[in-house]
Amino acid sequence: MCAGISKETFHKWLKKPDFYDRVEKAKNKAIEGIEVALRKKARGEIEGEEKTYRRNEKGKMILVETKTRKYAPDITALIFWLCNKHPEAWENIQKKIHSGEIKILTAVDIDNAIKDKEKDDKNKQS
Repeated sequence: MCAGISKETFHKWLKKPDFYDRVEKAKNKAIEGIEVALRKKARGEIEGEEKTYRRNEKGKMILVETKTRKYAPDITALIFWLCNKHPEAWENIQKKIHSGEIKILTAVDIDNAIKDKEKDDKNKQS
């Protein structure tokens, strides 16, 4: 159950255009907020506040100090942002697909290749 209704009810309501449009608008607004937060984190624009309180002589909590803390740019957030927003320029290399032939060599094949290379080198020197 979510928001006080069952999944079945939610999916029924999604078939209504007005409800569907409102859900999509809310989803897009949430995504925009996350994108803004990610961009700020990538650039190091995120700031945090640290507040220090103490009790006065009457036992009431009072604010003593507020420190603002700026965070450094986050390289992981930056890479993630670039790879997703500009995949043509920042494509993840792991996506490359090998299209050539793969040959499995035995130890004998490797020994023979080394011997052939050594023969070629000697012939070039002569």
